[in-house]
Amino acid sequence: MKEDIIAANLSSMRQSIEELKKNNTSQSSKNVPNWSELENKIAQTAANEVRILLEKRQQKFKEEEEKRKAETEEYENSISEIYEEQINKLKKISIYWDKVYHNFYLANKEREKEKTAIEKIEVQLTAINDHIQNSLQHPYEFPVMPHTPKGLISYILVDIPCYCVKRIWHSKHIRNLLLIILICLWTIFMGLTGFIIRDNVALHERMQLIELQWRK
Repeated sequence: MKEDIIAANLSSMRQSIEELKKNNTSQSSKNVPNWSELENKIAQTAANEVRILLEKRQQKFKEEEEKRKAETEEYENSISEIYEEQINKLKKISIYWDKVYHNFYLANKEREKEKTAIEKIEVQLTAINDHIQNSLQHPYEFPVMPHTPKGLISYILVDIPCYCVKRIWHSKHIRNLLLIILICLWTIFMGLTGFIIRDNVALHERMQLIELQWRK
């Protein structure tokens, strides 16, 4: 260190001055230097050098401290920017996750509604199927004749005709017969329509021929 070097030089200078004092004791008083003043000047010069060195060292420490503060501030700013960037990314991810969760929640609600509607439809279809199966398993039975004279009229005029109509309507052979009758009626109707059209065309041509002959 420079302080140690200066202290060593100062110590060696003092030793040299002591040796000079010893060597110059035999000389006259006129030629003897003022050793106290010389020591004070040397000490003052050394103190000035030490003070300058300490000031330079303090200035260097101050510059290093300012540089370290600047580097620390720059590092803190960079860390703060990275932190803010990560916070913004996390906010975007949070917003995106909220949208995804909201859409998933709505989709789940819609799926539950669809499931409920499907269950209701399945219940209705099951009831219809059960009704059809019960209807097939329990064919129409001939109505029971009432034991009172008042119900006999409705039995003859209402119950028996309704039973016959239901039996006819649910009879496969009757439906096929009705289909054949309808086809025959449609064929007859189409034939009559064609015959009427042809007759109208022939009549129209005959009227035009008579009109031409009358004009001649």
